[in-house]
Amino acid sequence: MDYSGRVGGRYGGGAQRDVDEFGRERRGRPHQRKPYERPSRGGYRGGGHGGHGRGDGGQAGQADEPQDVESRLSSLIVKVGDRNAPTLQNNLEALSVVLEKDYAAHEVTVLQTFRQCVLELPWRVTVYATLAGLLNAKSSGMGAKVVALMHAVLRRELAAGNWSAVKVLMRFFALLVGTNAISAGSLLAMLDVFLDPA
Repeated sequence: MDYSGRVGGRYGGGAQRDVDEFGRERRGRPHQRKPYERPSRGGYRGGGHGGHGRGDGGQAGQADEPQDVESRLSSLIVKVGDRNAPTLQNNLEALSVVLEKDYAAHEVTVLQTFRQCVLELPWRVTVYATLAGLLNAKSSGMGAKVVALMHAVLRRELAAGNWSAVKVLMRFFALLVGTNAISAGSLLAMLDVFLDPA
């Protein structure tokens, strides 16, 4: 057998090649990976640039958290009347607990959503009046904010001559009497305002 090629490659003149015992040139970087092991990617490593990238994503998630909470609260308020009648009471009770917990940090979002729901979903005005009563029972300050907001909306709609909205709002206030959020005398005083011009 001719070993000249293998021997010459190892010991001969010229550039030496790294060959194995069969005369095959060795690879520069022999792989150490198992046949079933997939190559790792930098983006999934804990350290290095991948780790920093994941850290930045975590910070972005923390920054978006208040917006996520506000979106969730708005969605809960809008959808509370979607359930069937047997579960509506439980849903309202659960929602009032959630709103009581998050109201201080997201007051503007809660009040704006409440106003939009009463005006844009008039067929659920009974649901939102009940919710306002539950909020007032848990926190008189929170209930007073809701009543004050809706009274301001009523004055605005009166000034604009939007009588369909005024009708819905007057029904809302009449329902609040039944929840003890406002007194019957307050409702009568409000009605006197309408009767004065007559």
